[in-house]
Amino acid sequence: MKNLIAIFLTITLYCGKVNGQFNEPKSPTFSGTFQCIKETVPDSILIVSYPQTVMKNKTSRTIKLDNDGNFNFKLSEIKKTSYIRMIAYNAGRQTIIGSYFVEPDDNVTIKIVDHPKREWLGGLPIAINFIGNGSEKYNMIEKLQDQYQEYRKQLKTIKFDLVSDTPSLSYILKNVTDLSISFAQKKERLINENKTINPDIRILLNNEYGMYYNSWLTIMEGYINEFKHSPNLLTIVRAYFNKYQKTLFVKPSEVSVISPIYIQTLVLGLKSSIKINDTNGKIDLKKYYYLVKNSYSGLIQERLLTEFFTTPQSLIDISNFDQNTYDTLVVDASKFITNPLYSNLISEKIKLKKGGKLFDAEFIDLNGNPFNTASLKGKIILIDIWGEGCTACAIFHQKFEKEIYPEFKDNKDFVVLSISVDTKKDKWLNGIKSGKMSSNHYINISTGDLSIRHPFLKYYGIYAIPFILLVDKEHRNIANLSSVGLTLKSNEIIDMINNALGNSKAK
Repeated sequence: MKNLIAIFLTITLYCGKVNGQFNEPKSPTFSGTFQCIKETVPDSILIVSYPQTVMKNKTSRTIKLDNDGNFNFKLSEIKKTSYIRMIAYNAGRQTIIGSYFVEPDDNVTIKIVDHPKREWLGGLPIAINFIGNGSEKYNMIEKLQDQYQEYRKQLKTIKFDLVSDTPSLSYILKNVTDLSISFAQKKERLINENKTINPDIRILLNNEYGMYYNSWLTIMEGYINEFKHSPNLLTIVRAYFNKYQKTLFVKPSEVSVISPIYIQTLVLGLKSSIKINDTNGKIDLKKYYYLVKNSYSGLIQERLLTEFFTTPQSLIDISNFDQNTYDTLVVDASKFITNPLYSNLISEKIKLKKGGKLFDAEFIDLNGNPFNTASLKGKIILIDIWGEGCTACAIFHQKFEKEIYPEFKDNKDFVVLSISVDTKKDKWLNGIKSGKMSSNHYINISTGDLSIRHPFLKYYGIYAIPFILLVDKEHRNIANLSSVGLTLKSNEIIDMINNALGNSKAK
């Protein structure tokens, strides 16, 4: 009897292996070659994957090309449909090859050739062909990108600046709206005609690529800004927006949570809708939050709220930012976000609420010595985390240096703690020496080789810069200015610092 059982188990296990029941989970595999002119072939390719659906949680690897332009890689961390970016590096220059949705059983060969007339949004002038298992969706993305490029070309033929009266504005809005709707419909037909691509991937392709709604929305918002003192023209823009918004808008589904760019633009689109319809063109923080919260339910709602609090662009142009209100909204969101990943991201924002204790940590100073933030207790601190090449970081620094710092330069109770995340010291020093990113009269420290893996950045969940935090003498948070530092007026930041110092004027 025991022998029969043993034979039965052996046969069962063997059949299970044959039928694939006990196979190891597959991982997407890629190989390819650059068959281009030498100037186009990169030195290496950076592959960034986002297996957990949010831009913060990513895995990066650099793939070196051989002398013939060949490369190959395997994404072992991907066990379900995920989003990746491929970025080419050539003599220090970074250009995007493409962004793609990847499935675990993809086994794809990539052929990259020159295409001088095709330069996708500032990327490489190349054409890409995919062959193998899963290749249909990649080739579809290339078609969608070409279609969107054609749309952009046709947009350029519209004379947006020739608006002098109501008829001319109506004519332009009709042209751009008709063009956007036409291309959006073409995109949807192109995707849905290909039945070899699974339905969820088709939804993601429609979400992520050829964002005609976003382009149209940007134009509408641009006219709102331009005509803020022309009530009649504003009325026309709002009427077009409200009439055609639903026609162009691509609705989300549960699978849309893994479409990062789409989710970001969905949140920003809700913000734009408030601005366009507000009589003063302003965006109220609470109104914006509750619109994001109440527009959807389930996982999409949780994903959108997480994006609302974790994407710096979300709070740009907020007309009435108040730290106490913001903190209340973060706590409100935390009560019903159940997804562990999203919940963790929100909890990191709660750590930054007003009155929260600063996480003191050790950094490296200009002489290579350790520097602990605890040594600054008793000082009002403006913490500014930046990296060389970060445009937003440079803009904030220039604004702060010229318009705010002079008010406090002689006050011994106030210091600026300038923290670089650059791993190369020459970049850090250049940011200070050039005056673009920092200044010699600040306390300049660095995260060293840890960069964004530094304990301070990990504690607060910082994955976007600039990160700007105002801290009081007891090392309690006063205000997280990371998202609003660029749009708050200088006098508002000056008032915050003065209030922390207990002054009506700087000493």
